[in-house]
Amino acid sequence: MLPVDVNRSRETFAIDGDNIRLGFLQIKGIGEKAAENIAAGQPYRDIADFEKRSKAGKKSIDLLAKMGAFDNIGGANIMLNTLFGEVPDDKYDDKSTFEERLKICPFSTNFN
Repeated sequence: MLPVDVNRSRETFAIDGDNIRLGFLQIKGIGEKAAENIAAGQPYRDIADFEKRSKAGKKSIDLLAKMGAFDNIGGANIMLNTLFGEVPDDKYDDKSTFEERLKICPFSTNFN
């Protein structure tokens, strides 16, 4: 199981090589329209490009950052500092494991 990535994930689960990648809708708090817009705008060059073209709101961007979805285009800390003017808690750094991020921002699955 691979984590959410703004350039590789789709609205829901997707095959990525020999793995399954989580989709945007698996993050509790990301709505259908946001997931659709994010997927439609791929690929993103960097965080500024994502912010400009994805039409994602602050809440969605924050949730994606906490889950590490921006790690391949600049990282969560850079994004949070740039957009929100705050230094994130250590638990949100780029070295956080996927499991640690799950505890911060649990997934909402369709299997519950």
